[in-house]
Amino acid sequence: MVIPDTIEGVQVKNIADQAFQNRQKLVEVIILAKAITNLGNNVFESTRIRAINLPNSILTIGDRVFSQCRSLTNIKLPNTITTIQLEAFNRCSLLKNITIPASVTSIGLRAFEFCTKLTVKVLGTTPPTLNMFPSGVFGEAIGENTIHVKSIEVPSAALATYKAATGWREYTTGGSKPNLLTGY
Repeated sequence: MVIPDTIEGVQVKNIADQAFQNRQKLVEVIILAKAITNLGNNVFESTRIRAINLPNSILTIGDRVFSQCRSLTNIKLPNTITTIQLEAFNRCSLLKNITIPASVTSIGLRAFEFCTKLTVKVLGTTPPTLNMFPSGVFGEAIGENTIHVKSIEVPSAALATYKAATGWREYTTGGSKPNLLTGY
């Protein structure tokens, strides 16, 4: 699947909600559109895409955009993204690494739930806001010891800031994976 820069002379700026949801034959996506700022809700949910590079124009990854993409192994987030919304990568069980750019200011509820092989590397020295109520961002219920990612790495110089930040401190003590939050 190739998403062009223009369709009939009109520049592609968004991908509509549920545009490719449940398309089981969709395994490869190439986005040529350079003006896309938003990936709508559920755009690639439950597809079989394996890898995707997002254009540098993307600001928001909508709700459940890549949820249940169980074949997704590689994604590169551009340095323009500010928001990763609700369950954006939920159940991407083969995803091993993701780097969250310093531009990200907010990560939605259960964004990385059930990503059991995932190492999350956060580049920002200021912790993004984690929208954790009623559960978590990296797992469904922190109090019930169900953190699902493999590890969370943040800049060593900012580790104390992350450990003190609301939401982030939940990944430093207790649970089935204490000290999940480490510096690099």
